[in-house]
Amino acid sequence: MIPWCAPSCPPRRSFVASDARRRGQLCTVPTRPDSTYKSGKAVQRTGATSNVGQAMNVRNSEIMQISLDSDSNRSVAPVFDEVVLLCPEACTGGPEAIHQLAHAINSQGGSAKLAYFEGESKVSLDNSVLRCELPTSGSPTAKSYASYAPKIFSELKLTKNVLLVFPEVVAAIARNVQGCQRAVWWLSVDNALRKDPRLENQSFRNHLFSDPALIHFYQSDYARDFLLRNRARRIYPIFDYTDKSFAPPLARLPGAKIAYFPSKGGELARRFVQGAPDLQFSAIANMTREQVRQTLQDSSIFIDFGNQPGKDRVPREAAASGAIVLLHERGAANFFTDHPLDEQYLFGLADIESGGLHHRVRAILSDLDTHRKNQAYYRQRILLERDEFEMQVKAFFFSGTPCRC
Repeated sequence: MIPWCAPSCPPRRSFVASDARRRGQLCTVPTRPDSTYKSGKAVQRTGATSNVGQAMNVRNSEIMQISLDSDSNRSVAPVFDEVVLLCPEACTGGPEAIHQLAHAINSQGGSAKLAYFEGESKVSLDNSVLRCELPTSGSPTAKSYASYAPKIFSELKLTKNVLLVFPEVVAAIARNVQGCQRAVWWLSVDNALRKDPRLENQSFRNHLFSDPALIHFYQSDYARDFLLRNRARRIYPIFDYTDKSFAPPLARLPGAKIAYFPSKGGELARRFVQGAPDLQFSAIANMTREQVRQTLQDSSIFIDFGNQPGKDRVPREAAASGAIVLLHERGAANFFTDHPLDEQYLFGLADIESGGLHHRVRAILSDLDTHRKNQAYYRQRILLERDEFEMQVKAFFFSGTPCRC
C-alpha cells in the first residue's frame, strides 16, 4: 500500500444519533461546525443552506445542460491526460462501479487505468512514480469484470495532469499524496467509517475535508449529505448503474419466493426468517453472478436487512428483476433520492419484533400487481441509471471543447 503518515488527532468521541429523516429533503448545512454524524442516520440542525449546496445545484444544472445540448455528442477533449483509479481486489458493488467509471472514460475518448491493491496485488508510490504489482495469475477482480475492458499498468509517472482516484476506504491517504490531482470517490460512507475509525473523529474529518484541492465524488445522496456536513470543498456526482441483464424476461412467472442475503444484517435476517416458517425464502450465498440474477428473477420479493452503506447495487438489481423491494431503514434507505420508495417498503427492528414486517410481506404476496405499480418509478429510475452516469462522466471528465485530432 502507498506509504503515508497519519496526522495526530484528539481521542475519538461517539456520535449523536437522530431520528430525523432525510427522505426527499433539501440538504441544509449548519452555519457552525457543530454537526455530528452517525452511520445510518443523518443529523440535521438549525442553520442556513451553505454556499456549497447552492453550488451543487448550479453544478447539477450544468450537467443537465450538457445532456440537453444538441452538440453534446461531439468528441470532446478529456480534462486529464490520465485518470488512475485505485481498486480493491474484490468482486462487490464498489469495485464494479470503479470498473464502470474507467470504462465510461475510455469509451468517451479519455484514458483511464486501474491499479489493484489488497491480497496479492500491491501499489506503491516512489518519487511520483506509481507502481503496480499483480500476482503471476493476474488480478482476479480484473478477470471478473473483463467485460468492462480494464486497462492495467505496471508503472506510471504522476504529473499535474493526472487524476488519482481513491476509493473511500483509503480516503485518508489522498490527503498526503503530492505531484498530481487527487479525488476520493465516496461509494459507501459506512464502509469508510468501519475501515478507518479515525473518520469518526470530527478533528480528523476536518483535516481531511479542509484540503481545498481534494476532489470528492459521491455515489449517493447519503454520501453527498455526509460531504456537505463535513464541508468538503469540491464535490461532484458520479453514480454507477445497474446491469440491464437483470431485467426480467417478458414471460416472467415468479413464485412466492422471498430473496435475501443472510450475510447482510445477519442477526435481523435470522430472526425474521426463523419467525416466518410459513414463507418461502431463497438465501443468496456462495452464488455466481448468473445464479444471483436467476434467483432475483425467480423471486417476488427481495428483503435487504443490511445497513445500506451507500446506494447498494443488489436492491436495485432486485427491482430491475421485477421483485418488490423492502429495505432496512438505515443509511441510504433514509434518502428518497437514493431509493425512491414509499415508507411502507422500509422497516426497522421494531417491525420484525412486532410481526409487522411479516404481515406486510404476506399482504404484498396477496397483491403483487398493486405493489409492482407502486414501485414502477423506482424501477424506471434504475433503467435510466446508465444514461445519467454517462452524462455525469462527460460533465466532469471532458471539457466540452471539440477534439482537434
